[in-house]
Amino acid sequence: MKYLILRICLFTLYVFLNISFGLAQELGLKEPIHFRDYKELFAYIASQNELDGDDNTLFVLAADSQIDYQPWPGNLDEAVAIITANYYEKMGLRKINRIRGASYNGRFYVVRPDGEGYALVGILEGNGYHWASINGKEALITSWHMSASESIETVYRWDGRIFRQVAREDKKYN
Repeated sequence: MKYLILRICLFTLYVFLNISFGLAQELGLKEPIHFRDYKELFAYIASQNELDGDDNTLFVLAADSQIDYQPWPGNLDEAVAIITANYYEKMGLRKINRIRGASYNGRFYVVRPDGEGYALVGILEGNGYHWASINGKEALITSWHMSASESIETVYRWDGRIFRQVAREDKKYN
């Protein structure tokens, strides 16, 4: 129980610092990261979320995660995978999502085939996303659920190699 309370406190501090000081920008990619196969990719995702890299953990991470394959906007011959990382852990009678928590906020990993495996071309944060076009360039817009009356929208624009965070807006609702 103490471990769970500590994790909740640390996650709350992480979200507060992320929102207050824009630390999410430091989490973004500087250039694509290449992986030979999905096992290497999920090992990277595990390391980014403080999970063990053993085969059992990677299997559960891959099985619990959602992989959404979508055509690249404007090019139906090319696909992109957006991975919503999930890792469910039993706590008493309930299962909790160790990565995304109750609000479902967390990272999305954008992956494209690159001929030699897969390229991670974006790390986005939020609990939902949608495609947009900004000045003719593809973009992904994410939303963070903060409370019933506020959220954060972040815009990640495709620069030809990776998705970069270009804007962030705090939204308040009445």
